[in-house]
Amino acid sequence: MKLFLALYSVVSILTVFTSNDIIILTLTPFIYYFARDAGIDPRPILFTEFFAANTWSMMLYIGNPTNIVIASAFSLRFDEYTLYLFLPTIAAGLSNLLLLYFVFRKALKVPLKKECTCDPAGALTDRWGAILGLAILTGCIIGLAVAPYAGVEMWQVSVIFAIVLLGMLAGRDILWGFIPRANLKNNNSSVKATAYRLPWSIAPFVLSLLVMVEALKVYEITRAVGDVFAAISGGSIIVNTFIYGFSSALSANVLNNIPMTIAFVPVMESLHGRELLAAAFATTIGSNLGANLTPLGSLAGIMWMSILSAKECRISFTAFMKYGAIITPITLISALGTLYLELLIF
Repeated sequence: MKLFLALYSVVSILTVFTSNDIIILTLTPFIYYFARDAGIDPRPILFTEFFAANTWSMMLYIGNPTNIVIASAFSLRFDEYTLYLFLPTIAAGLSNLLLLYFVFRKALKVPLKKECTCDPAGALTDRWGAILGLAILTGCIIGLAVAPYAGVEMWQVSVIFAIVLLGMLAGRDILWGFIPRANLKNNNSSVKATAYRLPWSIAPFVLSLLVMVEALKVYEITRAVGDVFAAISGGSIIVNTFIYGFSSALSANVLNNIPMTIAFVPVMESLHGRELLAAAFATTIGSNLGANLTPLGSLAGIMWMSILSAKECRISFTAFMKYGAIITPITLISALGTLYLELLIF
């Protein structure tokens, strides 16, 4: 139970201030090896990590690329975005935690076979790199919050901070070239080594989905979907909230969540005022939580399954969907319900 609660808390906090993809791809191998050495079933904590990351990623603008697509398309400021999605994320996060405990409560009672006696701080192989990265990340988040008031595009802030970090790390790599390799604690954090580890093979898959989405827009299929949603909702905020929330969550598992979000932008173009806010934020919620329904809901899900398959920890599509079908609908309802109450009150 301590491991479950600690992992859920750490994943949630890290995801809020970084990104769900980063957390899932970084922590999945660690969790697998930890569970193997501790002699416990890795599935409960692997699902805890995955579901927590995809839930808490919707709180801030930077948590998921789908958030950025929606916020940029409808000119939502960083603070405005956070104001509306802070409470829905809390509601979804608490629901998610309780449901994960309910589903895996028996497995969580199995004791660990080993106790950790190591110093966590001693595991850092690049202490100064970690400090530098955190400092620049903090500056980037502050810059994103201030950017709309300074008339600066948010993508420009992100690119500037990314170039600064890349330049500093590349400069350090050059200095390392003059130091005997025996004096280096670890060279895996170099820019060159990092570039090799990037998932380049995913690019053609994403591009093909984006082409398909653009075709839907060109042939006005997305506009027709918008007309259908408008006819069903009849201007009702609550219907708008739930129809966009559930349809986006389900569509994410057909198109993947990033192309789905891009496809939904023209669907919402005819909306205004609170109807648009309800649809936009509900779509954001659906794009994040829909990734917990099947592995096809996000790129992180596809890569998560690939990592585990390579380590011979196979989780079938059916097993994933069984847990997703129990947890995702209730979590989605709690988030969308909270969003509707916000729109109703404020």
